Amino acid sequence: MSASAPTLTTSPRAQLRRALDDAVAGLQAGRAVLLLALDLDDFRRYNAEHGYEAGDALLERFAARLAGVEGASFALGADAFALVLEGTPEELWRRGAGALWALDPGSGGVELRCSFGAAVIEDGGAAETADALAVAEDRLADQRNRAPSVAERYGELILAILAAQQPLTSEHAFDVAALAAGVAARLGVDPLDRGLVRRAAELHDVGKIAIDPAIVHNPGPLDDAEWRRCASTRPSATSCCSPPRRCAPSRRSCARATSAGTAAATPTASPAMTSRSRHGSSRHATPTTR
Repeated sequence: MSASAPTLTTSPRAQLRRALDDAVAGLQAGRAVLLLALDLDDFRRYNAEHGYEAGDALLERFAARLAGVEGASFALGADAFALVLEGTPEELWRRGAGALWALDPGSGGVELRCSFGAAVIEDGGAAETADALAVAEDRLADQRNRAPSVAERYGELILAILAAQQPLTSEHAFDVAALAAGVAARLGVDPLDRGLVRRAAELHDVGKIAIDPAIVHNPGPLDDAEWRRCASTRPSATSCCSPPRRCAPSRRSCARATSAGTAAATPTASPAMTSRSRHGSSRHATPTTR
């Protein structure tokens, strides 16, 4: 009796890659795809302190929470997840921040905080979608090592989206930030507040996130109709910097919290994704995706 060949199933990463390819292929002008690579901070410590069964239960609660946010989500193994969103730059910010806030302990999420790495794809082909997960995971590893405050995490999300929307001017924001931080240092501002000055300077063009990309990329002067459209989006643009629901706007409370917004989606939890199987996702440095 001959042995039957084992049944092959598509890996979660292959499913994610296919979803990215499909999302990018269907993009309309002015829209983009946001990929968030996610994992739980200090999950190994949690396992060691509470046991594998508690770790597995935590993963199940996280997956269930992720199932309530907007987008297409994927369980990549152990405590690694991914979320794919599509929309205009402003929509990506709101949905991405909403998803992160929904996963935060402060809004009823699991006990552990969630780090993330963001990659934005506008109109790239297969090569760019292939790089997107590697870029997002590289940024995830960097954020997890730095453990920034909630305000800094949301700032990083906005900056990733702005850099994709305005690739030619994104370096300008960092130049302004360096100058602002230098002035703050000369004035004797304390180091913590200096960091806030730097982040505020990086985000000085945040209003553009709500403006039609066709206007943002216009190389010439704006006509009257375009100016009116810009003016009409200003209230919406400034609200992009509002603190997330139930997150106090003060620096101290934000430093204790972590992640933003409100929203709703479709994730999956893999049975093989248990606390015993944590191996850590591979990190590839291919910073070509914005």
